Amino acid sequence: MEEPPTPPPGTQAILDLMLPWLVRVPPAGRAVQATFSQQAFGESPVPEWWLPQLAANFQRPATRAAWMGEGRSFTWDGPDPQPIQRPILVAHGSEDLLVPLVVGEWLHERSAASELWVVEGGSHMLPVTHPDSLADRIAAFIQGRP
Repeated sequence: MEEPPTPPPGTQAILDLMLPWLVRVPPAGRAVQATFSQQAFGESPVPEWWLPQLAANFQRPATRAAWMGEGRSFTWDGPDPQPIQRPILVAHGSEDLLVPLVVGEWLHERSAASELWVVEGGSHMLPVTHPDSLADRIAAFIQGRP
């Protein structure tokens, strides 16, 4: 099994410098949000409501701090799903450009009782692009149905 990719060295340092600047230069911040959003949605169109909502969320200091903290704490020596003794549904889009499918496969292989559900053509934004399929699959998983 292929190991999940790791960010290039210095990525966090660049983000630490860039994020405050992007907050102070709103047009640049909106351009970065639009670029990342297009990557997140892949082939699916970015909904009209998405970018205004994203911009509003990032105006809140707690959102920026949480986003940066998540990035700083993420390593490939975790998350370790092995101690979880309950069933786990790993839902992953086959066309996720932000978190490659190998990450979902990696989590699935290390889980004692997991099911990998790959959404063909799905992007990083499954709750937005495939809400009904995702809800149905989660409900079936909870009820123990295939």
